[in-house]
Amino acid sequence: RLRLLKDYVAAGGGLLMFGGYCSFQGFRGTARYHNTPIEDVLPVECIPYDDRVETPEGFRPVIVDAAQHPILAGISGEWPLLLGFNEVVAKPGALVLATATSDYRNLPLLVLGHHGAGRTLAWTTDIGPHWLPPEFSNWAGYRRLWTQALTWVIGDRAS
Repeated sequence: RLRLLKDYVAAGGGLLMFGGYCSFQGFRGTARYHNTPIEDVLPVECIPYDDRVETPEGFRPVIVDAAQHPILAGISGEWPLLLGFNEVVAKPGALVLATATSDYRNLPLLVLGHHGAGRTLAWTTDIGPHWLPPEFSNWAGYRRLWTQALTWVIGDRAS
């Protein structure tokens, strides 16, 4: 199935991968996306061991350049706190839209890429509770962020 997804994206499909307990490499490395066809497609490389970074004190995403990409269009002001993420490495040529703070080595948080004719997106934290608290999912920018992200990933097929 992973090869089928890779072929789908190469042919012009889209893939969004969200972080969490068992995503990227995840808890004790049990997600095991490192060295798979999915990692080939993603705009990030998975590290080969438990990649969870817990931040119980919270951090605010650092937006690299909001004016330069339609996914972040119209989203302004301070983003809510996040409580953790999966550690990954952005691939050469990937576009990093948001990172963790310097306390967490500015590790990638929202990364975009292309594979063949398709588009890919990696969001290295949750999209719902555990690392993403209710304040984030209730934030006015949340819906806009994911609507615009999905629109970008599906590309020309949106119309």
